[in-house]
Amino acid sequence: MEKNNVIVVRVAEVIRLVVKKLWLIVLVGALLATAGFGCGTMMKAEPMYMTSAKIYVTGVEASTPSAAGLSLGQQVLNNYIEILKSRPVLEEVIKKLSLNMSYKELKNCITYSIPEGTCMIEIAVAFPDPEWAKKVADELVTASGERAQEIMGCSIPVVYEEANVPSSPYNVDNSSPIIYGLLGGVAGMGLTGFLILVSYFANTKFSNPYKVTDKLHLKTLGVIPDASAKNAVYEEAAYQNFCSQMFFEKPNAKIINFVSATEKENKYELMQKVAVNLQKMDKKVILLDTNLSNPNWGAATQGDGNKNGLEAYLAGKAQLTDIVTEKEGVAYICCGQAVVNGLELLVGEAFVNLLAQLKQQYDYILVDTAPMLYVPDALRVAEQAEGIILVLSGKTSRIRQTKEIMEVLEDRNLQVDGAVLKDMNISKGGKYFLKEFGKYFGVYGK
Repeated sequence: MEKNNVIVVRVAEVIRLVVKKLWLIVLVGALLATAGFGCGTMMKAEPMYMTSAKIYVTGVEASTPSAAGLSLGQQVLNNYIEILKSRPVLEEVIKKLSLNMSYKELKNCITYSIPEGTCMIEIAVAFPDPEWAKKVADELVTASGERAQEIMGCSIPVVYEEANVPSSPYNVDNSSPIIYGLLGGVAGMGLTGFLILVSYFANTKFSNPYKVTDKLHLKTLGVIPDASAKNAVYEEAAYQNFCSQMFFEKPNAKIINFVSATEKENKYELMQKVAVNLQKMDKKVILLDTNLSNPNWGAATQGDGNKNGLEAYLAGKAQLTDIVTEKEGVAYICCGQAVVNGLELLVGEAFVNLLAQLKQQYDYILVDTAPMLYVPDALRVAEQAEGIILVLSGKTSRIRQTKEIMEVLEDRNLQVDGAVLKDMNISKGGKYFLKEFGKYFGVYGK
């Protein structure tokens, strides 16, 4: 198997995936667009208008600024601001203008600043009504000047920039809620599409035959639908096509070993159906279970025949005729019970002799083994096989685990002849699935 880190991207497959999930992309986009529109609407606060007045604090009784006034004014600036913010001044403004608010509420509408190196104070007033904003600023200048003269004995400050009537609110976001809706919709659709692509590239299962080729560099000899297929004709045609492909790939092989990474692939069920289809082709077939450490073909021993298992034959306690069991016309050799020395039995001459005898009596020996990742017995069996088929499940097989067993087989110079991909849900794939993978099912235009 070629080892490389090339990532194969099938553009058509990615496009079909996005089209298939388009409803989800549009739904999430619509939901976030609605949420964005709602947020944009809620963000539109009550319009507030701001105006400002600038006063010059001389600190002396004089009609014109002087050096002495400038020096004294700088000394009284902070005191003047405290007077501006004081409760008596603010209550005087509220009284004069008949404002329906507390002095604390009015205080929150006013800000003050002192330009650096000057004797000036800028008074800014924010109010819901532009005309009232100017009235409050003017009255605040008057009330604070009178209060400062009364307390500090200084001259009334000179107003060198009067407040004006603001023409537009300062706090309204001009961005339309529609823009927020569009941004939310685009973000939702983009994020959903991104997550769909991430899930596609992060998928560690064999979701289609292409992945078998791309990840393992193996030919897919068959695609078997799962039990949810709506029409049984697909399953029957798929097994027939797989058997034909197996004949074509290994025309002279009699001992076919079915291998898998774990037990989840459930090779037993697949091998039974392959045996039935081979019998329909007038082939004499026997199923051989070599999983001595964990026998899983117990149900087959309920058929007609002796109850001795493979372990008895390999240990010299039974003859070949003693271990063959038949059920519904299918021949089996099963394991009667688990043994701890399975590898020791399989490396002996008895196992080689068994295969030789079976080759004389049957057209095909379909051999099941323990999972490749867990038990070394499977490698011994694979060495005796004339053909090796990798069994993959579209629901349970993992790419990383499968690559591991491919590397193990390669290290033993054992070549895998192809793969069979089972448990594929064709009912969700619709007509495209059958058109795309019809050659694996052996059906066209169904």
